[in-house]
Amino acid sequence: MSLGSSKGSAALTDAKIRALRPPESGQAEYLDAIVPGLRLRVGVSGAKSFVLRKRVAGKYRNITLGRYSERLPLAEARKRARQILSDVEIKADPVASLPKPQKRTAAGHTVNSLWPDYKRAKAHLRGSAEIKRIFKRHILPEFGDRAADGITRSEITRFIDEIAQRSPVMARNILSYFSAFYTWALPRLDRLPANPCRDAGRPPKPKPRERVLSDKEIGALWHVLEGEGAPFGPAIKLLLLTGQRRNEVFEAERSEFDLERQLWTIPGERAKNGVAHLVPPMKPTMSSKVTGGV
Repeated sequence: MSLGSSKGSAALTDAKIRALRPPESGQAEYLDAIVPGLRLRVGVSGAKSFVLRKRVAGKYRNITLGRYSERLPLAEARKRARQILSDVEIKADPVASLPKPQKRTAAGHTVNSLWPDYKRAKAHLRGSAEIKRIFKRHILPEFGDRAADGITRSEITRFIDEIAQRSPVMARNILSYFSAFYTWALPRLDRLPANPCRDAGRPPKPKPRERVLSDKEIGALWHVLEGEGAPFGPAIKLLLLTGQRRNEVFEAERSEFDLERQLWTIPGERAKNGVAHLVPPMKPTMSSKVTGGV
């Protein structure tokens, strides 16, 4: 389907939206019969976004409401669209009523446009790989196409709260990484008064867990990992065998392992204290526990 092609107006439903397939090329638009001007765009990647097309000051404007997700279902998109339509009708200056997140997107100040410079600025850090992973998996899919100076602390709070329902620890980590990004970006954004992550809601710190896996549980886990492909199967095995930190294992390079000496050297730039760390051969007792099928 060619760029900008659209389907006839019909009442959209969440079920219909989830069933839509991406076009072979360009993007497809599906009009909503309930709210005038509301449409759903589907790209070749499968990404689905809500857009409101409205005539403002004699010109048609496409206002991006956000990507279709659990945080922005159809009902919420219709609510936002109706609010914008109402604001445009009653404001003396209709352009000023457009939602702040849509301003200055074309000026190159989206989170996506700032990301390459931020990534280069943090490339020297030991945790640079984890920064990239967190942004690509969590932050950029949610906020990448948004104007960085238009994202509010309430939006960040809702985003973090949703992740916290699955993993409070991960939610706290993501918020910390996003806050570090805004600390770096603040001098580069004239209209951003403060770091929106600073006052966003933060999940409480989880209570320390004292439980450890029993020998039987370790054996059962090991057998499950036998059928798990790379990187998680081998990596979790290495975690069990060495007791090293997660980032040290998942960021390890092949050159760090001396198989003849049975020695793993974690270089100083990746070690927590900045000093090279030697991981000795596995103790026989641990080997018998894990490989013996206890």
